[in-house]
This record gives sequence, structure tokens and C-alpha cells, in this order.
Amino acid sequence: MRKWPWFWSVVGGKFSRHAKMQKFIIHVKDAQDPSVAHFPATFEWTDEFYYVDHIPEGLHVLLAGDLTKLEDPGKDKYPGKLFGDEFPLAWRHQFDGGREWYTALGHQPEHYADPQFTKHLLGGILWAMGETK
Repeated sequence: MRKWPWFWSVVGGKFSRHAKMQKFIIHVKDAQDPSVAHFPATFEWTDEFYYVDHIPEGLHVLLAGDLTKLEDPGKDKYPGKLFGDEFPLAWRHQFDGGREWYTALGHQPEHYADPQFTKHLLGGILWAMGETK
């Protein structure tokens, strides 16, 4: 599916690469969204920092990772200053008659035992099902 432009539009981009597993800062971009409303405005997270390219217009960004202190020798090449000092890590949008919610978080097994993270997933699932606005 990495070669299918329609799929990139559904997901909200095409996986490009990720930085190594590390701690980084995340900023909540829409504190009203049920998938992120429970997080503090800014919080620290340990994960792989995922980058996507071929990002379609109109994504509603929910979480953005802070690039300023991220250890990643390739970040100046991509994403550079595409989004300033942040990069989208979770978003939602409507596409081709459906609702799509995406998170780049969750690359450690212990994340799935974290109530904050599972609430993030549940909020996204409920939004995609049309249960929340």
C-alpha cells in the first residue's frame, strides 16, 4: 500500500521514516477532541517519532511532536521547516465518504497498558465510528 496514492490520502500521508526510540515533547492541538482532551497541553512521551510525507490538505491535527530537542540527524532534510518546530503525530479527517483517525504513537507494548493511551485510542475509534463530533 506504500505505492498507492489513494491509500495515502485515506491515512493522511505515506510513511517516510522514523527517528530512534526516545523521549520527546508532544503538544495537544485540539483540547476539545475526545481522543486527546485528557492529555495535558504539553506532555513527554517515549516512542519512535514517525514522519509521513504526501500529507493531504485538510487534516485536523490533534497532536504534534516538538522537533526542537528531538535527536534525529535527518530532521533538517525532512521535514525541515514544513510545519515549523512541530510535526503532526495524530490527526483526523473525512475522506471519500469515511472518517479516518490516525496516531503515530504506540510502538511499545507497555503503551497498551497505559490508561491515557488506551483512552486516546478509544476516542479515535469513537470519532471514526461517528459517535462523537
